[in-house]
Amino acid sequence: MTRIVAAIALTLGMAAPAAADTVARRTPVVGPALAGDLVAWGENARNGAVRVVVGAPGREPILAYRIRPATARLTERGFSGTAGSFAASSTRFVAVAHTSTITHSESDNVSIAVTKAAVGGPFRGPVEVLSGAIPTRGDSPCQGSYQYISAVDVDADRTAIGEFTDECRRDNGPWDDRVTVDAGGTRTTLPTGQQGMIRDVALAGRYVAWVRQSDRDEVVVHDLESGAAVLRVTARDLRGTRIDEIALQADGTVAIGYLDLAGQRLAWAVPGQPGVRRLDRRMAFRGLALAGGRVLYERLVSDLRFDSELVLRPLAGGPVRRLARFRVRHRRVGDLDLDATRATWATRTPRGPARIVVRAL
Repeated sequence: MTRIVAAIALTLGMAAPAAADTVARRTPVVGPALAGDLVAWGENARNGAVRVVVGAPGREPILAYRIRPATARLTERGFSGTAGSFAASSTRFVAVAHTSTITHSESDNVSIAVTKAAVGGPFRGPVEVLSGAIPTRGDSPCQGSYQYISAVDVDADRTAIGEFTDECRRDNGPWDDRVTVDAGGTRTTLPTGQQGMIRDVALAGRYVAWVRQSDRDEVVVHDLESGAAVLRVTARDLRGTRIDEIALQADGTVAIGYLDLAGQRLAWAVPGQPGVRRLDRRMAFRGLALAGGRVLYERLVSDLRFDSELVLRPLAGGPVRRLARFRVRHRRVGDLDLDATRATWATRTPRGPARIVVRAL
């Protein structure tokens, strides 16, 4: 059984910087995400270990969590570098990690078995496997049933996991997809359908939202107090072909990144208010945050020159702020995050590690 090592010694507490500051020169696979006064991210070590790291400007980063390197042949571990695979709050983090094994390889054909796990816990306490498994090999035998984790989020001390589950037997019927919210040991499981996949999940206040992929993509915002869905937006409502990611704030407002035949788009919707409001037709893929009625995302400036910019835009209208500019040799990597007073992201040039930054707004 793979040993999971948790080592926390957080002594970095400090006020948010007054302007854009370097948190660390490290390359995140997932994150960065705001974690109180700190910034957290996940990275793959050179020796094959998987690490969650926290830092702040002017201080050395500290290891918060580590999964040891895989020892099995043709096997590696890493983070799932997709939207919705890492999140942090001031007290804890949650992430999706995978164990992958090459099971067959020819010149034109490679087969890989993948097992995923949702891992998380408090920064100052034990970290656990919340769902799934971290086996020796990606094709380790199934034990009764398995979980395929695709998205996670955290809000304060609560976590949300989007996954599908199935029994180990062959031809045992359709699998079940679901979203599970854990609040201090009280678990709420929301069945979302069959034969689908939760592409992204978001948790804020009394609401949890998810993107479900099936015969048609849809966004659902669910009220945890009333137990009812208060908003549904389909790809058809957006006149799109695919819904990629969402961001949620505590009043149930949801920002939606989606794709149509011409490119990546951005829209938003509010429970109890009719219609979907389209916000931008030039959104770049992966990276969406929402807080205080403002949305943070990367916007394409020129397709031909690979120019883009990181913008902070009020949903209700008003001045749009450009926080950073990216060009072909200076690109954003990983994710981004936003709260009422700060934003964080990472950039990388062709040489050397990325630069993780945090900026006061």
